[in-house]
Amino acid sequence: MTEDTVKTRLAVYDACTYIGLSFDDTVQVINMYAERNNLVHLSVMQMAERGLWNDLRASLRHDLRDLPPVIPPEGKVSMPILVHVINAIVDTYFNRNEDRPDDYNYWQLNSETVRRASEMKASAEVQAKRAKMEKAQIEEEAIKKFRTMVDKYSYVYLAAHISGGSVSIPAIECPLSPDERGDRTRQNTHG
Repeated sequence: MTEDTVKTRLAVYDACTYIGLSFDDTVQVINMYAERNNLVHLSVMQMAERGLWNDLRASLRHDLRDLPPVIPPEGKVSMPILVHVINAIVDTYFNRNEDRPDDYNYWQLNSETVRRASEMKASAEVQAKRAKMEKAQIEEEAIKKFRTMVDKYSYVYLAAHISGGSVSIPAIECPLSPDERGDRTRQNTHG
């Protein structure tokens, strides 16, 4: 668990204690929102990382508008927490217009959002570059091993052909069955 996660959980716990809600129920509602968010559309982090600010703005607004009617009756008691979570996400990324705070068309990116999104994108690019380099190293090593194997067995076949003999190389993938091992053992002891 990261330090930020601990801080967030403590803040939720303090808020629940203050207003008299069950911490476990509240965490469950928050997790339900996060799961629903991942199923229905890109996550908030993915939209921010990709700079899809209009999509993020619209998604958060639709969540604020559409979630209350679809929450089952047993979840209604936790609905204010869910709305606060969504509003906290809105306030994390956007500055609301004082005259029209609920009109998402007037929400403007705040400077911290732009900085944070640039950092996330740079981090993702570094991770992608590192993964690409590791993949290239693995491919290079596999090619070397394959070439070594081809060279080794090519020389064996070439030598056998020049000398007029033949060579049998057992398949690496297919181990001998007990019957085949027995036949080879008998051949080697009798022949």
